[in-house]
Amino acid sequence: MRSNGEILTKLYRSVLLTFFLVTTYSTPSIGQDNNDCPKSIAVVSKNTLTAAAADILRQTYAELGCSITLSKSPGRRGIQQFNHKLVDGEVFRIKKAETLYEREFIRSEAPLFSVSNSLWAHPFPDIIRGTNTGYTLGIIWQEQYHISSIKKAYHNTKKLFQAYDEDLLKDFLATDYNVKTKINSGFFRTPPYIKKNISTVPVFHYLGKEFAPFMKRFSAYLKTKKPFAIIDLNPK
Repeated sequence: MRSNGEILTKLYRSVLLTFFLVTTYSTPSIGQDNNDCPKSIAVVSKNTLTAAAADILRQTYAELGCSITLSKSPGRRGIQQFNHKLVDGEVFRIKKAETLYEREFIRSEAPLFSVSNSLWAHPFPDIIRGTNTGYTLGIIWQEQYHISSIKKAYHNTKKLFQAYDEDLLKDFLATDYNVKTKINSGFFRTPPYIKKNISTVPVFHYLGKEFAPFMKRFSAYLKTKKPFAIIDLNPK
């Protein structure tokens, strides 16, 4: 008959074996920390849509076991930071931005969402001082859009909208979400109207190519959970 000591010893060994098997072969949960995590992501500053989506991006990273710092800066500076490896990636960019990247990159397999872009105009152009078309520096589609009037650049959408509201612009280029949100908040003294619909484009997340394993996990989460779907991209 076995002694109590022998029974306890066998039980202790069984517990150790079970612990070894669990810790060695179990798959990490989606919320655990991972070594493939990017640390810093560039986003365009003073942009209504970026602000609305930033918290969702942080939460998505957290669900994947990663904590990130968002580097907020004007559009062109974010691209420069990415090219000089001062940040690990960029977010909320369209495919046209890829022509400006000078390092190897990887794009999310699915877009975060799609946005509509338009030429917005003052309803009473004869009574305003401005004759230029405004746009935001570093927003690629706006920089590349050809128009007959003289274009004037602003560092961010906040300054662009202020210039319009001070009657310094006859029209301006912008993402519809940003303008409609400001109209709904009562920001404009004289709300603009859509003079011309220009495009509807998908928006992606970009990382340095060395973060390909993480981007694979991010893309899978994006496809199944669709975290950015909660944003109303067409406010009335």
